[in-house]
Amino acid sequence: TLEVWNKEMDALANQLLASRAVETLNGIAVCNAAWAIARSGARNDELMQALAWQISQPEVLSELTAQGAAISAWAFAKMHLYDKPLLEALTNHALQPQLKSQLLPQDAANLLQ
Repeated sequence: TLEVWNKEMDALANQLLASRAVETLNGIAVCNAAWAIARSGARNDELMQALAWQISQPEVLSELTAQGAAISAWAFAKMHLYDKPLLEALTNHALQPQLKSQLLPQDAANLLQ
């Protein structure tokens, strides 16, 4: 049931936060985790904020493709985490000359949310 699912997602989120595992994730892992959480509808603001902090680290952000940055922006916006510096960093990253040619129309739409 949905109630069981939410309890399991909360338990997983709490384990991730307690273990500080989020701090070890690379850009692709953060992007995938943020997307999966946003897609599932599970609500854990503390975990999303930890993911936002991790993805904003220069060495983590630099690992993202333009699509990864766009997916991440979509995920954080879907979870109502409107961290302007984070969203600007993701957008600026995706629009770098060496990356912006990778952007698909839906990626650009995700960055503009």
